[in-house]
Amino acid sequence: MITLDAGVLIAYLRPEDGHHAAAVEWLAANVLDEFGVSVVTLAEALVHPAEAGVVDTARRSLEKLGIMPVPAVAGEEARIARVRAETRLRMPDAIVVHTAEAVGGGLATTDARVARAAQARGIEAHLVG
Repeated sequence: MITLDAGVLIAYLRPEDGHHAAAVEWLAANVLDEFGVSVVTLAEALVHPAEAGVVDTARRSLEKLGIMPVPAVAGEEARIARVRAETRLRMPDAIVVHTAEAVGGGLATTDARVARAAQARGIEAHLVG
């Protein structure tokens, strides 16, 4: 499973985003893989659609990609905190790295810093865009 960060999802949903074409191309090229996303990351990606009143449409668009929401599980807060402390990433990015570790797969991101942090933790990182 490849864990997606909010940057990839936001770029996919917003044609005006600078990473849109790269996100669409990367997702299409990897469509046979399973995609996972933390529910926190999914909520982050849906903020702009919610503001525009199109959150249900955006969610359906993401569902067509076969993205599987990965629930935040009680009891994982200490591991998430350690990822945050060890990587110095912002909490939303630390959650993405933790999710990739938890599901044992790769990670796709538009953020080089997140990609480097994931690679440093032994996670295969795909820099999109």
